[in-house]
Amino acid sequence: MIAALFVDPAGHYAGIPGIDLWGETRDARRYAGPHPVVAHPPCKRWGRMAAGGTAAPGSAIPGDDNGCFAAALKAVRTWGGVLEHPADSLA
Repeated sequence: MIAALFVDPAGHYAGIPGIDLWGETRDARRYAGPHPVVAHPPCKRWGRMAAGGTAAPGSAIPGDDNGCFAAALKAVRTWGGVLEHPADSLA
């Protein structure tokens, strides 16, 4: 069994045997094991446009993702697995 965290329950992992889906309604920040994870925490507040971009500079706080990245990193460190984020992530 593998836990897929911060994923769309109707997305790429849906219907794959052995995958425990943790979409928005399950709140992946609460994952407490025991299976290894593949974590896809939201990257919107960690990228180049994290502060709101050129259209609305300063309208958002970089890294303000309600603890999603921290929870994903903790799950990977605790249970094993991978965390996927863009190459230029500030996380």
